[in-house]
Amino acid sequence: MCECCSGSGMRKPTAVTTRRVVYQSRRIALVLTPVRAGSHAWVHETVRHPGSAVILPLLDSEHLVMVRQYRRTVRRTLWELPAGTLDGGESPLHCARRELEEEVGFQARRWRRLHQFYPAPGLLTERMTLFLATDLVKTRQRLMEDERLEARVVRTAQAWSWARQGTIIDGKTLLGLYWWRQHRWAGRLLRA
Repeated sequence: MCECCSGSGMRKPTAVTTRRVVYQSRRIALVLTPVRAGSHAWVHETVRHPGSAVILPLLDSEHLVMVRQYRRTVRRTLWELPAGTLDGGESPLHCARRELEEEVGFQARRWRRLHQFYPAPGLLTERMTLFLATDLVKTRQRLMEDERLEARVVRTAQAWSWARQGTIIDGKTLLGLYWWRQHRWAGRLLRA
């Protein structure tokens, strides 16, 4: 194992003083931490986030459900997999089940945890958990008051084409689609 992977050559910066929460909302907190490494000192900014669940809802091997959602932060409407933030103490699976019904109006009889990842570990503590949802049953969409999104059934070939062409630019969605495509081709995903 190389020095950088084993951690033997990496010195961990040490915090100079205690962390300071400068902003706290219902879901996130902005934390400033003075840090020192040798003679260098800086303030590290961290956004604390409770985590989230991302759902890959497959109707069958040729169709999935996606959402088109306006994202004020980037001022664009994006194609995305359904997802949501964990509510206080909620498990990722419970969040995924709740979000699937709220955002797209489906329940799934079969769930499989596929992967966990950090979307932006340089600044954000959020850990996303990706789930495969199959054997879907139509219910009804129950959007929150502030949600503006449209759920659509999309051919898997179309979603993959959008990912390759750059139409889909949402990171969690790209990761979910690539993960699904890789494992589907390997014959491992739909057998579980």
